[in-house]
Amino acid sequence: MITTFYRIQNAINRTFLLYFVRITAYISFMSKTLDLNKIKTAIKHSGLRTQWIAEKIGVGPRTLGGYLAGRQNLGRSAQILLLQVLEINEADVLKKAS
Repeated sequence: MITTFYRIQNAINRTFLLYFVRITAYISFMSKTLDLNKIKTAIKHSGLRTQWIAEKIGVGPRTLGGYLAGRQNLGRSAQILLLQVLEINEADVLKKAS
């Protein structure tokens, strides 16, 4: 009976730890915001159409437009693909901490 209690307690601790790690990773991701002005400038200089870029990163053109206007958020994978399509480094477009 005591062994079962410890197994259950251990499972609860592991589950809590997993959620804690996920939440911490999400907060860390959200604190890394990209400077939209730099991304817009990169799009203008690249000469690529936003519809083509949206197709390449797997989102709709309206979603990309909403992201560039600051009305919507893109997932981390879409942000990474956007930077790859534009051939820019993430460090170059990260907002500076205030």
